[in-house]
Amino acid sequence: MRRLTTLLAAGALAAGTVVLGSVGSAYADPSSSAWNALRQCESSNNYAMNSGNSYYGAYQFDLATWKSVGGTGRPDQASKAEQDFRALYLYRMRGWGPWICADLVGLSEDADGGSGKKPTRGASNPPSTPAPSTPKPGTPKPGTKAPAYPGHQLKAGSNSAALKTFQKQLGAMGYGLEGTGYFGPSTEQAVLKLQTKAGLNVVGFVGPSTWKAAWDIRNKISGTPLAAAPAYPGSVLRKGAESGALQKFQKQLGSFGYGLKGTGYFGPSTLAAVKKLQAKAHLHAVGFVGPETWYSAWNPANNLHPAKAAKPPTQSDVKPYVPATNASCKVGSRTPLAWGGTVMVAGKTYRNLQCFQRQLGAQYGLTGTGYFGSATKSAVLILQKKNHLPKTGKVDAATWKAAWTGK
Repeated sequence: MRRLTTLLAAGALAAGTVVLGSVGSAYADPSSSAWNALRQCESSNNYAMNSGNSYYGAYQFDLATWKSVGGTGRPDQASKAEQDFRALYLYRMRGWGPWICADLVGLSEDADGGSGKKPTRGASNPPSTPAPSTPKPGTPKPGTKAPAYPGHQLKAGSNSAALKTFQKQLGAMGYGLEGTGYFGPSTEQAVLKLQTKAGLNVVGFVGPSTWKAAWDIRNKISGTPLAAAPAYPGSVLRKGAESGALQKFQKQLGSFGYGLKGTGYFGPSTLAAVKKLQAKAHLHAVGFVGPETWYSAWNPANNLHPAKAAKPPTQSDVKPYVPATNASCKVGSRTPLAWGGTVMVAGKTYRNLQCFQRQLGAQYGLTGTGYFGSATKSAVLILQKKNHLPKTGKVDAATWKAAWTGK
């Protein structure tokens, strides 16, 4: 998922006082249901969400974009009303473009999108979602009597409390869903699977017969393939992320034949493996890890080598992830950190490379990501030239040492 970009921070922000005007009375803006669909996709409607990867709040602003539309502080620490207003402000400036989720949930722009008209606090159709009109049915359990059908079809793009109950029920029946309240590609796949198993017309939306079938014990999928999965970490894992939860996810995918090790860093290899898993699990191949992708990693149906399946890692198998710090990397010291023994090359991710990058730091325009990209290779070549080392573009023992003791 492409998140909010920072293009506005330079050109458009500099011209902001000229472009932004007052709101005319004819402006209607997207409906509350459209904003709710966007939030469900971006953050599961969590206004306090901190992804751990520099994106915050219900609309997953980065800080530069948040400030470009007048936000102060951090988005996830702002009130719901403030986040809603700044999202509307951004929509008026740039339309749905900053949110890839807008494409995923099928939102279309009206005349307000990208109009450059600054909204007021009393603008029509603010993003906040009104209280659901459908009463929330009882707690779902396999084999219990189905609650009353909500009276209207549930289909792609729908958002409601009734849909959330239906999704929880399918999850309890073994269809791999959680109760998000949003009807996306994974929900559609589960509905198609339920309709096939129940002998219904396979149409991909929920009518009265499909609703009732979700509570029919005969449609339960046997076994509990996801029972071994640890709890979802609560935030989306995407390219550039670093965490202990990601390390656990990578080890699990490695045990299922996806070619990963538990580095704890989300680089190109992890991105490719995630998309491969999503294709295998019939999910939308978005390349980031949400709840459904997380649990799919522990589903034996997605094991690429089931005959050679390794035992999924348990909590005790995973060492706590400790991110590199300037202190642990001896940044600024003339005494080099111990060489790890592995020659590091472009296009790969290395845990130890974080310290090498941190040591070179601002002088070479690097941060400690652990990924050996083009910027790191350029810095290595410059370092090798300055210190009269062979210009290999690789981090060997001599190049490693030069980062602390060289020029």
